[in-house]
Amino acid sequence: MHLENLHPKTLIGIKTLARDLKVHGGFSHAEALNRASGQSGYANYVAARKSLSREGPPIAPVFPIFVSIWWRDPTSGASGRETLRMNAGRPLDELISPRTKRYARYLRGLKREGPDHLVYQEFNASQFQARLHAAGAVRTLAFIEGTGLQPCGTSRKEDPRGNSSNKLPGKDHPTLWYDPQGEQYIVTDEPYASRADNQELQEKRRAWAQHWQMDLRAVNWDGIYYPDGGSRLFVYTDATTGYDLSRLIARIEALAPAVRSDEWSGQSAYYLDAFSTPGRLAEQALKRAARHPIKKAPTKRGANNSITYYGILGHRKSRPKGRMSIQDHVWTGELIKAFMVNAEGFGRAQDNIHRVRLTLEDWMAEEYPHVYQLDKQTIVEAYLTDLATQSLVAAPGEGAVAALQQLENVKTRVMARYPDSACLRHLTVKMDKAAAFIKAKLSSGPSHTLSTTGLEGQVQ
Repeated sequence: MHLENLHPKTLIGIKTLARDLKVHGGFSHAEALNRASGQSGYANYVAARKSLSREGPPIAPVFPIFVSIWWRDPTSGASGRETLRMNAGRPLDELISPRTKRYARYLRGLKREGPDHLVYQEFNASQFQARLHAAGAVRTLAFIEGTGLQPCGTSRKEDPRGNSSNKLPGKDHPTLWYDPQGEQYIVTDEPYASRADNQELQEKRRAWAQHWQMDLRAVNWDGIYYPDGGSRLFVYTDATTGYDLSRLIARIEALAPAVRSDEWSGQSAYYLDAFSTPGRLAEQALKRAARHPIKKAPTKRGANNSITYYGILGHRKSRPKGRMSIQDHVWTGELIKAFMVNAEGFGRAQDNIHRVRLTLEDWMAEEYPHVYQLDKQTIVEAYLTDLATQSLVAAPGEGAVAALQQLENVKTRVMARYPDSACLRHLTVKMDKAAAFIKAKLSSGPSHTLSTTGLEGQVQ
């Protein structure tokens, strides 16, 4: 485990990391809390506790998207791959569809290589052009996410009355967009500075807008086409429909500064270097699981159902023969994280399940060594980061009930996916002890109804 790479953003996350540091680093409880708080950017645990609140807003999810462009210089024979990453607030498949992708200048020709990866199947002529292409694709996706607009191919809508002879004077590098919320067509125009700063041409453009009743405005954002080379962004639309163009421009100008190819922050690699994104690896694992469904493990007992491996400190350990799918591990991790939240106040039960969590994280790393080698963060995030599925957090007063149901779901899942073995039984015993402790506390206190009504949605 790479505990130094974890930077929790919640108080519960800091406590979880402190438990890990205490187990693996030999720190006292107070030292572990202060070290975990330091990794989160706080002076000590007291400062972290004052700053953070369990009732704070949930952390917005981040969906990484990768764009890869291959290139080969026909003159020198040099070649390579340029890959650029962006962090989006929505998955790639929600941002753009294959049908509309072809209408965006930098996205047409890109193939979906996975749920988080777009690749260009043909070679660009140079590294410079490959970086231009990748940066343009990322700018396009950022524009789509920030504005909600979708590129479209109804070119007649670019010009008044659908006639190209009525086009905007000095129009250059236009793209037609559609706003599904406002049901309006929008055109972005991106001329170079020589045209954008030409006062005589700008007068003609203003006269054109007034004549055809168009709302034409400059936008204070770098644009999509070629900000490295000085292109400027304008937008225009039909002014007779009552469309609120000011609101759209405000969304555009609120975007982060546009990615530029002359300030390259991506990865440059040899063109034959293998590159698989975390989303691609997970998608492939799901497809394999669909072709070969995991049947319920046999009930055979004994050492033959276990595999020996060695932990990070050289300790001999064992795990069941066989493995859970990555999807099962991720969902099991979410259920355990939700349990840790809902079981607040049941410290002994949390300690038992925390040991279960560390064991399952070890098993996942052993079961998928290729994922661990390529992207350790995938393994770490499955069990050790903060809860992403906030719907699993129970309402006030219902935490214990939800925690018991989530624990039962975890036990059922691991028993169905792994063959019966001593190491698996050792794991389920810890779950039984945690459940027994919670039930004993509930029975000794005010009466609680252990109903599972409304919790069926947690079973996946």
